[in-house]
Amino acid sequence: MFLARIALTTLVMWSSISMTSASDVGLNYMGESGVVPALNAGILGLEDLISKARGSNPVMNLHEAMLLISSCNDVSISIATGMNTFDMGPEAQLIDIGGSNISLEELGEKYAAYQKSLVHCMSLVKDTQNVKVGDVMQEIALHATTTHDALQRIYPQMTNMPTAVDTAKYYQGLMSTIIGSLLGSIDSD
Repeated sequence: MFLARIALTTLVMWSSISMTSASDVGLNYMGESGVVPALNAGILGLEDLISKARGSNPVMNLHEAMLLISSCNDVSISIATGMNTFDMGPEAQLIDIGGSNISLEELGEKYAAYQKSLVHCMSLVKDTQNVKVGDVMQEIALHATTTHDALQRIYPQMTNMPTAVDTAKYYQGLMSTIIGSLLGSIDSD
């Protein structure tokens, strides 16, 4: 199990290094690195993608859908990779923008906002009936799970916070529903 995690981490990190270098979204937010700045960067990156993708209007064009989902995937890879490399060191301090301390509950809220943005980005893609789009969405869901696991590793207290656990389950359920509705409409002929 440990070797599988190392292999997965290496694979995710290798692909994210190449993708992050070409992406505007990185793990540094205003020159800072760590759990909170990474989540802030992820939220802002996803909100920017959503606003560029016509807000809340569905994206039905396959090319536009692939661009949106691929960019969303870049963000989720960056966040999952970053969270997987963080430990209980300086990067795990709960310090927000401007140096203000936040509580673990507020971190849970930031993580919920990040997941909500992922789901919103995924929900914009409609009726493309394309397996590749569905595959990328499944990768995003995997990255969200990896991020959640890393947060629980860094902050073991989060496993006792019903709001953080319930929120993660809720958004993972929504992701599964979106992926299922997209892939369920594909004819297997």
